[in-house]
Amino acid sequence: VHRLHELGALAFCTSRPRILSNMTRRRLQCDLGDVFGPEVPFTMNTNKTKSAHIMGREYRRIIAFEDNGRQAESYMKARIPVYLMKFPHNANVRESWWIRPADHLQHAVESYEKMLYGVEV
Repeated sequence: VHRLHELGALAFCTSRPRILSNMTRRRLQCDLGDVFGPEVPFTMNTNKTKSAHIMGREYRRIIAFEDNGRQAESYMKARIPVYLMKFPHNANVRESWWIRPADHLQHAVESYEKMLYGVEV
């Protein structure tokens, strides 16, 4: 998450109920400290794709990082690139230009950096 923070602005979106969302926010503040400050957008919305489009007005490039296959397909339909973590429950999601599988968040960040800066040949 720190590497993503260095590459650009972060925003966190959760579709959890408000009580769990507030717990998630407090946990993120404890775990991430300065990366997750009050200036970082944190939305609690059942429609993450809609939230991403709203945040896209402020930021030019939006890349989602997701561990839920259904949500990744929702991003794909909205033409938002998403890195999907490979979990057994995501095995039926097909790779495409919009959905990019990643073994874990570190792998997703490395793939994003290669895309962002290009790869030396």
